Amino acid sequence: PEPSCEQCRREIGGRILIRPQQDYPAATVADFLTAALTEGHPAVAGLGSSWPHLLGYNRVSMKPEGELVASVGKDPLIACGSFGKGRSVAFTSDCAPHWAPEAFVTWDGYAKLWQQITSWTASLS
Repeated sequence: PEPSCEQCRREIGGRILIRPQQDYPAATVADFLTAALTEGHPAVAGLGSSWPHLLGYNRVSMKPEGELVASVGKDPLIACGSFGKGRSVAFTSDCAPHWAPEAFVTWDGYAKLWQQITSWTASLS
């Protein structure tokens, strides 16, 4: 049998917050049409502000020291951060067909987006 959320929480020593679906506002495709980008960030440089639609994303909150690179309304879509000598990127949607439809994964900017995210994270840019 699959472990419960509580069993997983105990094993990893973390916290899990589960809320009923009705506690979250509904996201529409129109939310993605108004995604705001920080075009100067190396992770999204040269990709423009018109991206193909995504079908969903995870709602998260930013750490104060993080840098918001792209958002859906007030929710982060891409956030970057530096911690000591390392860097990290959170992409809160999906890079595969679950929330990324064919138009997104075949978009001309798709490979460039992931190359730039990887390069920035590896401190190459």
